Amino acid sequence: MSNKKLNKDSNSDNIETYQKEFKAFLDQYGISEEDNLLQLAVDDETHGGRTNYFSVESNYGNLRILYPTLDKGVYTYETGTKNTPTKWLYRERLREPMDDTKYLHPAGAALVPFFPKGIIEKFQDSTTIPILYVTEGEKKAFKANLLGCDIIAIPGIQAFINGKGSKDLHSDIARLIKRCKVKTIVYLTDADTFTIRWEENKDLSLRPAQFLSAVQKFTHACETLMNDDNSTLKRVYFMSIKKEFIEHGKGLDDLLIHFKDQQDKILDDIKKLDKASEYFAGLNVGQKSEKMLKIYFGTNHVNTFYQTYGEYIQQRNFVWKGTAFEFIDGQFMPVVLDDSRNELSFRYGNELTTLLRQNQEKQREMVSRWKLQALNFGVIETEYGYFEASFNYSERVIDLNQISNFTLKILYHIRMANGAKRVIELTNHRNRKANIDIETKQLTSQGLFKEFTEAQGDYRFWGSKAIFEKLKGKWFADEKPCFQLDTLGWYKDGFFTFANGVLTDKFNEVDEHGIVTMDEANYFIPYSKPADDTQYLNERKFTFKEGKVKFENWANLYYKAFGDASMVVMLFSVACIFSDVIYKFRNNFPLLFLYGEGGSGKSTLALKIQMLFGDPQPPLKLSEKANTDKAKIRKLAQYVNAVAVMEEFVNSLEMSVIKTLTGIYDRFGYERSTLGSRYGSETVPINSGVIITGNEYPADDPLLQRLILIDYNTNIRSEETIKNFNALQELEEDGVTSVLCELLQNRELIIGEFREFFKEEYKNSREKFADVGAPDRILENYSIISTMYKLLETKYQLPFTHEKLLTYMKLTLVSQTEKRDTGGTIQQFWDIILFLHNQGLVQHCREFEMIDSSRIAIKVKDIHAYYLTKHYEIHRKPGLMLATLRQKLKDWNGFLEHKESHRMTGQQSVTSVMVFDYKKCNIYLASNLEYKRNKIAEAERNLQKVDSQLPFDTAEPKF
Repeated sequence: MSNKKLNKDSNSDNIETYQKEFKAFLDQYGISEEDNLLQLAVDDETHGGRTNYFSVESNYGNLRILYPTLDKGVYTYETGTKNTPTKWLYRERLREPMDDTKYLHPAGAALVPFFPKGIIEKFQDSTTIPILYVTEGEKKAFKANLLGCDIIAIPGIQAFINGKGSKDLHSDIARLIKRCKVKTIVYLTDADTFTIRWEENKDLSLRPAQFLSAVQKFTHACETLMNDDNSTLKRVYFMSIKKEFIEHGKGLDDLLIHFKDQQDKILDDIKKLDKASEYFAGLNVGQKSEKMLKIYFGTNHVNTFYQTYGEYIQQRNFVWKGTAFEFIDGQFMPVVLDDSRNELSFRYGNELTTLLRQNQEKQREMVSRWKLQALNFGVIETEYGYFEASFNYSERVIDLNQISNFTLKILYHIRMANGAKRVIELTNHRNRKANIDIETKQLTSQGLFKEFTEAQGDYRFWGSKAIFEKLKGKWFADEKPCFQLDTLGWYKDGFFTFANGVLTDKFNEVDEHGIVTMDEANYFIPYSKPADDTQYLNERKFTFKEGKVKFENWANLYYKAFGDASMVVMLFSVACIFSDVIYKFRNNFPLLFLYGEGGSGKSTLALKIQMLFGDPQPPLKLSEKANTDKAKIRKLAQYVNAVAVMEEFVNSLEMSVIKTLTGIYDRFGYERSTLGSRYGSETVPINSGVIITGNEYPADDPLLQRLILIDYNTNIRSEETIKNFNALQELEEDGVTSVLCELLQNRELIIGEFREFFKEEYKNSREKFADVGAPDRILENYSIISTMYKLLETKYQLPFTHEKLLTYMKLTLVSQTEKRDTGGTIQQFWDIILFLHNQGLVQHCREFEMIDSSRIAIKVKDIHAYYLTKHYEIHRKPGLMLATLRQKLKDWNGFLEHKESHRMTGQQSVTSVMVFDYKKCNIYLASNLEYKRNKIAEAERNLQKVDSQLPFDTAEPKF
């Protein structure tokens, strides 16, 4: 569409008027000449390297908007003409819009982002932008950027992608995010987002669906960038201006101009994201499911749609997703347009005639409602039960025949991972009610349904199979969708699930059906209302208790009751609450091992942590055959971001159990086949952190490297410690789940800052613990603990210092490293060398040689066959293959060098040897001769010592 067609009456005589209007626009927006000026990176003949963002088009008075690039250039497009093959990209805001057309975009020009001057300058200087806002409309972005808001504009509701058909953010937006280290991106819309304009026969679902689609595509495009290692982007939000501000203009620019004296408050509120309350409403779309987004925009169900937009519809008929709805007796119902049936009248029996006489004031409404039900479903619902509607066209009547003495209401349709069920309410003619769960299969046939209802009491049904199918149509139309929460703990829609309700910023308790309703969404928790007391005993321990204790008070008592070890246990448990976030960054999550003798209190130390989630769960006994490997994983799948406790670790556990524990670090669950697919499978995941207790130190090296290992042997406790322990127990009587509630409020902090804090703490750990000689994997595990301290320190006063934590962790790290060396596969190797030497199978100067008092050379290849035989004899499992053994010996901190050519004493040929620090081998190896000489020397010294202690002189007499 051309300017000429849109503004046929315009002419050059109005240039002065246009200029005045343009100046008024600049003044209104507070845009100075300097603000409007753009200095280009390249000097061109036409503009001299300087141009304006906004200008006025002389022929028709349209506002011209220039689109500059991040590199201080200008976006261009191909014109298809020879004289001017390319042009700068300007969009024009029409001075006189025509219908819904407000802007002109050059034909053939791509839709590209609009970058205000402040954004371009930050890009050029690589200045960090913590939060980047994206909105539709150049004037809005320019105005907000003048006031310090980091915001860009797009020329259309979905113009943030690379082009038609693309799923990625526009490449220049991606460049901006990467260079300016953007962590949070916000898609911002106007105050009319959640408004609709009612029109007869207009499908009102289209506008909300367009906004939903835009937000979904924006979220998916950002998620691609969030998975890019070169990007810092972590969070995606959707925000809109509250609709009560629409009378002042719908956009951000209108808000800032109209409320000029409140600009600081407006810009402060927009920074609060989903916590904004005064001018904006926000949603963390990166944490919400597709279902929750549909509910938020009112597109999932007609009931939700009306709840969201009903103020614009009121009691008028409307169309939603192609279906017309009519209001009858204050309720909207689908409209059936059939003139021949609409002209029919009812013929009542005695029961309905009596009912109408008893309700004379409501007769008209009742008949209208029955008529609509009869036309739509072929049945009507009354206080006496259901009546079948038979259409008699010859007599122009609708006969009503009773088919039940009850009515049924489906309260909720519950979708589960592998099936569905419904919560229903039966009400009979005597007004007796029954609320029960019903399996879907009980609604598949008339016979099963009749058997089910009569089992509940006086609820009789004598309708035909055909009428039963019609009734199902009515029941299903009225039901509310509901989702079953099979797992407890953190849920992806942004809340924490307990057996008795859901925790957001407050606790939402289940109703009598086990349902929680939040933000128009319904959730069913099956563990809250079990069929009998023997069901879900453990799940019901995972219960929110309304305590009032704060984190700082609880942490102080927990620390004083259990001492220094509690520092690590406490911080590990806080990490478990956000383990999904940490795992997403690290691709692993460590296990905590509490090592100590019986009665040391290690189990109590762990179980007290589980009080944060209600009552402690019974710990899994690792040595019990009933607790299979799959059972252990199922327990870790059932609770998300919680803490599981496993007890009775011993090194004699079957290797499958050791491997299962090792796999927990990488969150390797197990796969099982799915019904309905020959080859399909589903994965049972690992969702929780694990604390293991045992009075044997783990000997398996792969497992050791995946642990944070704490020695806890405290059998003697002071009076002060006992006093604090008792105080902690008193605190727990009312419940301490309020501590969990408080900690969950820090999720955004963990998501946004964990990566950077961890990098810093890992760097510090490598420096501070360099002399320990611990592998990088163990250092990373310990760095998670110190990272959690530094993050919590920004919000709370902890009962111990960071320095004290590091000092304690170094002690435990030294102990773990030493015991790993002595108890792992390397020490097993040296122990076997000692056995072989004592048996004469390995000899000095043949398979090994003492180079000097501190170095030992080993012919690993020559020893390997003996090693394998002895390893199996001792440990009842194969030893390491030669290549693996060599690599592990190289990685060991006692390894010094590899010599390709070494001649052992007394040998003529040279051979390849590995040289080690003899003191770190923790064994005594020497030649048999040297061994004997040392033993004789030791015996002589002992004899002299004994002689010196005798009460008489043993020297020979002199003559």
